[in-house]
Amino acid sequence: MIEMIGLIIGGMIVGGSLTFGLIKGTQEAPPPIIVPSDPVAKELGKLDVVVPICEPSFIEKNGDELCRELMCMTQTNSATGEVSGTTCDNITNLRNKKSIISFCGSQHSEAEDIAKCIDLFQRRGL
Repeated sequence: MIEMIGLIIGGMIVGGSLTFGLIKGTQEAPPPIIVPSDPVAKELGKLDVVVPICEPSFIEKNGDELCRELMCMTQTNSATGEVSGTTCDNITNLRNKKSIISFCGSQHSEAEDIAKCIDLFQRRGL
């Protein structure tokens, strides 16, 4: 009697496994997902906004930081991964840090006061 129950349970396991394998084996693979290119991303990558800011006359007057930042932002494309957003953030952070140092240097004359001013901006997370 116990052998009969064991054979029935074994048959159910083997039969269930074979049935499951046949059903899964005959399913078709899902069709590939094709993502069309984003027209908005193409428009954002155009350089018509950057060109006036990257002209030599503008750079000579205002510096090249804004040109670098905008060029990075126009080249950042999450779909193609050309430039990472972290790179643009680093450019922005460097630009902000230079502005903070310049501001603190113009407001204070002693090195200790300049360091306190810079520390104030750093603690505020700017």
